[in-house]
Amino acid sequence: MLQRFSFVLILVLALCLRLINLGEYGLNTDEKFTLLNIHGICVGGYNQPELYDKEVFTPKDYWKDRNLQDYYQAVARADFGTHITHNTLMHVWVKVFGKSDIAMRLMSVLFSMLLLVMIFWFCKDLLDSVPIGLWAMFFVAIDPLLISQAHFARSYSLSFFLLVVASYLFLKLLKSDSKNVKLAILYAAVASLSLLNHYLNFVILLVHVVIAVVYLRNAKKWYFLLGAGAFTLAVMAYWMVAGGGQWSMQFLEDKNALHLALSKLPYLENPMRGIVEPSTLTNVSKMASSMILDANVFSFDFLPTFNGIRNLSIFIVFASASLISLVFFKKYSKFILGVIVVIAAGAGIVFFNGFDKTLLLRGLLLFAVIYGISLSKILRKYVVFLILASILPLLYVIFDAFKSGHTTSLSHRYIANSIPFIAMLMAVGFYGLIQNFKPFTPVFILLLALQLFPLGKELNLIFEDVSARYSFRTEARIPNPYWAVAEKVKSNYNKGDTLILPSFDGNVYTGHLGEAEKPKSILDAQYLNIYFEPNDYFIQRIDQSEPNKVFLQKENGERLLLFDFNNSKYRY
Repeated sequence: MLQRFSFVLILVLALCLRLINLGEYGLNTDEKFTLLNIHGICVGGYNQPELYDKEVFTPKDYWKDRNLQDYYQAVARADFGTHITHNTLMHVWVKVFGKSDIAMRLMSVLFSMLLLVMIFWFCKDLLDSVPIGLWAMFFVAIDPLLISQAHFARSYSLSFFLLVVASYLFLKLLKSDSKNVKLAILYAAVASLSLLNHYLNFVILLVHVVIAVVYLRNAKKWYFLLGAGAFTLAVMAYWMVAGGGQWSMQFLEDKNALHLALSKLPYLENPMRGIVEPSTLTNVSKMASSMILDANVFSFDFLPTFNGIRNLSIFIVFASASLISLVFFKKYSKFILGVIVVIAAGAGIVFFNGFDKTLLLRGLLLFAVIYGISLSKILRKYVVFLILASILPLLYVIFDAFKSGHTTSLSHRYIANSIPFIAMLMAVGFYGLIQNFKPFTPVFILLLALQLFPLGKELNLIFEDVSARYSFRTEARIPNPYWAVAEKVKSNYNKGDTLILPSFDGNVYTGHLGEAEKPKSILDAQYLNIYFEPNDYFIQRIDQSEPNKVFLQKENGERLLLFDFNNSKYRY
């Protein structure tokens, strides 16, 4: 009964955290790309020449019929051919629930909630532990990055869900005693969908390959896995040759060249400073350390709290020595753990101020949890799988950063596909710790509760839309300005009026990524007209000399100001 109550309580908590301020802030750039792509519209107007060629146009011109190639072109020219699984579902979703910001983002919330259920089932069925499933659910429910991604109408929440499902099916296939064709077919389908949803998901599927090579000795199961792999490769081959992925490599090449050039600019001249930096050892180590530490609740926000890598490194040496002592002197482990707690508490009081006096103790909890993994009775191959799925995504983005020469890949969201597996691994360790050191359970729970304070501060920043870490913002967005302008037009437009739209060319990607520089920008026209219907008769004109203001020009020549974008301030 208590376990069922805990399950429901965690789901309610997760849902509340994912719904807070869900529709309060306007769509960001990636979300606007999604909104155009799901309607077969190329960002920048590759398949909308009428917006460039005609002096005036109406929503009817904008909403001309689209074919399959339009959808391929749209996803290829904005998202290097990825997100197609998400965009296909979103195409249907908006037909049912509409195009409002909150309606679009609710799909991410849905898959974020399904992820929690799938994680619980993964732990209950494969790891044979309901408590581990509940702890893993809790860690995922409160994870700031997963919550922030649930606030975006983007493919990431779907990716996390698909990868956990694919991993469950894969491990289930390895576990089954008899041949299971249906399971293999289902695995092949989900693996293909996850790759089509985002190419970076291949890293988790690579973990599947490694586990199969190390642990699988059944020839028939190898046939099933090879068949599933062949199907997945065939789907991706079609997509990369004839589908929307055919320009992916060129897109990435152009983007990498641009970002490399930006990274070489003087710091204050780089419009993407803080995100796109040169891949020096210092930059990579600092950004990668932040990513991996923030990827689980036990070490969240440690890097800035320790005030740099040097202090963190000293702590890691101390914690590692403590961990080694516990491993090699198991007979005295409870005594050693008590001594470590006393030393850490004393050092924290001496060297830190305020809330941070508990920092060393909270940090040691992380290492204790890692030690708890070794105490767990979970089948070793499952633990190895979770470890690989936790670290390979980080290793790949580090490799990519050094390979490309810039730090674009070192963003928290690019290793987010590892977080569900990190949460399960940490749950294994935490429960193992509790089971083996029951007298210390109140201490473990207290330290975990203390670690929720910095995590809660970050969640508040996310809800206020000022999280530099996850929202890439320090100034909150206003509600969707394009939606607001569309509503004003619908209320104030009369026959004979003309809607005057701005032409803003201040985007960092203008003239790059395989697109020739155009005489005028139609992006504002694209983002606005998406909220009109084909039968809306609003005559519109783009003013090349006006970069910011939207006017409704009345028949007598009077101009009514509808909105001022103020350069990039309100163009999110």
